[in-house]
Amino acid sequence: MMVTEVPLNEELLGWDNETFQPDDPDVEDMDMDEQLMFIALFVIFAKLYTDFEHKTVDYVLEKFPDAVTKAGKKLAETSKTELTKIVEEHRVSILKEFNIHEKVIPKVKLDLDLKPTLNTLSLSAKATINQLKDDVATKAASFKAGMGEPKDFNLKANFNRAIRRTKNFVKFNAQFAKQKVKRAAQKMRYGRNMLYYWVVAGRRTCEKCYAKARLPPRPMDKWEYDHPNGHCELVPEKDNATKEYQSYLEESQKYADISLI
Repeated sequence: MMVTEVPLNEELLGWDNETFQPDDPDVEDMDMDEQLMFIALFVIFAKLYTDFEHKTVDYVLEKFPDAVTKAGKKLAETSKTELTKIVEEHRVSILKEFNIHEKVIPKVKLDLDLKPTLNTLSLSAKATINQLKDDVATKAASFKAGMGEPKDFNLKANFNRAIRRTKNFVKFNAQFAKQKVKRAAQKMRYGRNMLYYWVVAGRRTCEKCYAKARLPPRPMDKWEYDHPNGHCELVPEKDNATKEYQSYLEESQKYADISLI
């Protein structure tokens, strides 16, 4: 997920022709909730970039390390806040699909442990900031040593790389978090002992997922999560309803009856 990209010589010398648009985030191939999370993080990078866009090599060497460290802390905090929003919105959406009334939803308890995902998110943000910090230091040092002309010094490629990594970890962590929410909701509805089929999404499904679709049903915890950008689903073997789920439906019906009066 977080492969380190090695700067090209052209980049270190300022000969690359990259552009960076601090007011134009690329949200292609992202769901709406992922877009909102990504934009919130993009703004942090855009502010940092504009603060150093026209600065000298000496200024960057002196000021950028502290500035990017502060931006990194904000990136980590904002990432966690935005992913938590996505989880809650997805939770509400799925429970509504299960016909649970919006006034009952706050009472619904799901067996959901997001700590591993939030930890992965934190490490992703840290890795992104660390590479940006190190790459900028390397580029500035090379120019300071006379390897490039001052007029060619810029940070466009560095920030483009950071943005690509950010877009990647937003999609990766958001999609896994949403899968965890749905699985937790399915356990609440169908019970922990329910068996599930792996159902593929369509013709563009990968061979690995087709192979899983040919397997017999198994408990949810025996199925791995779908890969990022995948659209396969776990479908229960039968339409079961736990006592817990039935109680939520009964309470939801009371609110539905009131609305009809």
